[in-house]
Amino acid sequence: MLPVSKHLPMKQIYTCWFNYYLFFTEEEVLPGRPLPPECHAELHTDYDGAAVRWGLTHHKESAADCCQACLDQAKYAKPGEKKCNTWVYCPSETGCFSPDIYQHKNQECWLKYVRIGLMFHYELKFINSLTNPIMTFYLVKLQAEKPKLNFKDRYSESFRDSHPNAPLIVPWVSGVVSA
Repeated sequence: MLPVSKHLPMKQIYTCWFNYYLFFTEEEVLPGRPLPPECHAELHTDYDGAAVRWGLTHHKESAADCCQACLDQAKYAKPGEKKCNTWVYCPSETGCFSPDIYQHKNQECWLKYVRIGLMFHYELKFINSLTNPIMTFYLVKLQAEKPKLNFKDRYSESFRDSHPNAPLIVPWVSGVVSA
């Protein structure tokens, strides 16, 4: 159930909840300061999305700083500008693999946007028998579309057969923010 306030315009009455969790093995430690819970970070994950900030020229010291950059971009975006709601960070000192023409470097921070989709909308009208006005209630549920996954955990054997430079494990860290 979404919290709804009668004091906000309808386009602002939505909250997206994402249930993503960050798991580490004992051998894996993500460098930098701890990630706040609103970052919803996932290790070994590369999410797709429209870039709102190109990562090749946008480097951050840590995944937490990358997430914060996403939150800040969303907060200060101009009207009509896409707001960051997905971030992708390269924590690997040797860079991160991606099947494109670029050599992705350590500390690249990609700020991305994933469209928010309307799941359903319906209208209920009630007639008050005492005064006979029509009262209209709108019930709207908005939910973020699940971000498209480029890669998660391990690159498949068939993918690695066709991309011989691909490592076994996806090196990226990604998150979806609910700002």
